[in-house]
Amino acid sequence: MSILENIYKMEQIEISYGEEFDYIKEVNENILKDELEAGGATKELKERKKSVLKYELEILENVKNLKNIIIKYKLEIVQEEKETLLARIEHLKKAVIKCDLEIAQKEEKAQKEESALSAKIEKIKETILKYELEEAQEKAARKKEVAALKEEAYAMLAQVEKLQEILLKYELKVAQKEEATQKEETQIKELKENVIKDELEEAQKEEEVAREEKKKQNNIEQLKLPGFP
Repeated sequence: MSILENIYKMEQIEISYGEEFDYIKEVNENILKDELEAGGATKELKERKKSVLKYELEILENVKNLKNIIIKYKLEIVQEEKETLLARIEHLKKAVIKCDLEIAQKEEKAQKEESALSAKIEKIKETILKYELEEAQEKAARKKEVAALKEEAYAMLAQVEKLQEILLKYELKVAQKEEATQKEETQIKELKENVIKDELEEAQKEEEVAREEKKKQNNIEQLKLPGFP
């Protein structure tokens, strides 16, 4: 039987004790009524009253013990949730570190691609100039191709800058999560929801970076025009 089931069972028992108190109250009222009719407390009524009082004290003791057990079970649940959340936070920290490493690797890759892209752009410019000089009859078409190539090149450079912005955002998230781990236990539930939300955001960021990588590869392939070296 789980802890929650035990708590539910104990709370139901506590409710049943409430019915016992109602019964005790009714018995005491009957005793009082009998005392009034008898003109005072007889020996029998005193014994009844004593017996009822003893029973009432037993019920009170049982209720007290029951409440202590319920509190103990609830504390166990809180402790279990706390340990689970702390483990989750530790896991999240490792995930953030891993993410930072991946971002650093992607940034390094982006820098290499940026250098290669710059060289490629220079080569494209030289080729464009050659085509403009050799093919005057296609000057307008060539100019259009030049503009398109430049636009794609600038777009790729902008993507590199975007990767750097993503890195800064992740560094900020790491700082925010380290600060979040210092909050009071009363914020554990809220932190747990934030952790789940952050996981979703990280998955979306990873998916977005993957899409950007694929888009960048497609753009690089498009730069490989027929006849280009």
